[in-house]
Amino acid sequence: MEDTKKYLVIAVLLTVLDVSVAWSCGGMIWRSWAGILWCRMSLELLAAGIFASLADVWAYVYRGQQRAAYPAKTGFILQESDDV
Repeated sequence: MEDTKKYLVIAVLLTVLDVSVAWSCGGMIWRSWAGILWCRMSLELLAAGIFASLADVWAYVYRGQQRAAYPAKTGFILQESDDV
């Protein structure tokens, strides 16, 4: 349970930092560099990569929360038999 809290805090902090950087600098960078086609495509590709990595972090947190909430049930262990 301690690991899931740690991952949740990391995901929230990473999201807040990404949003704050995009909010404070994104508009100025877009206005400066979006006029050049290859720069615009590079900025869009960078934004897509950041979004994908952030989505992956949140998916990892969600899976960890699900594992903590519903732990795997341990069943009986099959023993090997000597019958061949």
